[in-house]
Amino acid sequence: MERKHCDGYSFTQIFGRAGLQGTRCRNAKRTGIADRYEKCSSDPYRHRKHPPRMFWAGVVQIRKQRPSLITAQDPFFCGSVAFLLSKLYKIPYNICIFGPNIYDPHWVKAVGYERILRFIATMIFRSASGLQVDGRMTAARFIKAGHDPRKVFVNPMVPSNLDGFLQIQRTRKTESGSVRILFVGRLVHQKNLPFLFKAVAAVRKRTSVPCELLIVGE
Repeated sequence: MERKHCDGYSFTQIFGRAGLQGTRCRNAKRTGIADRYEKCSSDPYRHRKHPPRMFWAGVVQIRKQRPSLITAQDPFFCGSVAFLLSKLYKIPYNICIFGPNIYDPHWVKAVGYERILRFIATMIFRSASGLQVDGRMTAARFIKAGHDPRKVFVNPMVPSNLDGFLQIQRTRKTESGSVRILFVGRLVHQKNLPFLFKAVAAVRKRTSVPCELLIVGE
């Protein structure tokens, strides 16, 4: 859980394993990052006691200094904690959808217990003040599902150092002289690899630049 301040507003962020940054969950402890920035890591995916721990950490933070907004990094476990804290303290909350998406047919095929998660997420989405998604396709799915377009906003998952990465001089070329595209990830429905294949095929068809696609995963 993080507390941040921006332009006179403060918000408490609830996260799971994505926010641990290599710290073992059982050893995670409250850490002061800066004078106005606090973090309390907890992983709800690994142990049943952690959602209550996240909830109590939220209560402590809110009692210490009431935030203007609560934001959660997933619509399920962290989202449930944000939902309860919002109801208890009458604070609006925002849900981030960066991967697990109940309106994505590929995710639905990959998750066996999706009916339970869909029920939880639907309830949380309806009460949220904002739905933060990682792309226009996901935003379109949420709007099509009946969510208020004014609540849905896109925040692409783009690394903060992307400009510097693109400026790196690359003198080494492949043996064939083509551009090499690398995919690293799980080979599951949720990753939608057929869409990647179509994108690469479109690049080859529309440009004169030869390209290769390498896939690493299992």
